Amino acid sequence: SSKCDHETGVNNTWVCDPCFQGQGCDIECSSHGHCSVNNTCMCGSKPGDLGTGWTGDYCEIRTCPGYLT
Repeated sequence: SSKCDHETGVNNTWVCDPCFQGQGCDIECSSHGHCSVNNTCMCGSKPGDLGTGWTGDYCEIRTCPGYLT
């Protein structure tokens, strides 16, 4: 298989880089945040996001409006 933009290969096995998911490792932080410099998702911080409402390792868990992660 060929390498995608956000994956690392060892012994012909490919895994997504931190913060990335999906079949092609192309979904950053469930599309509800961005990857920080320490390779963790910062939820609710994408342009156009209100900065609230998502939590979890990949910003995949919906929270109550007004909840800051």
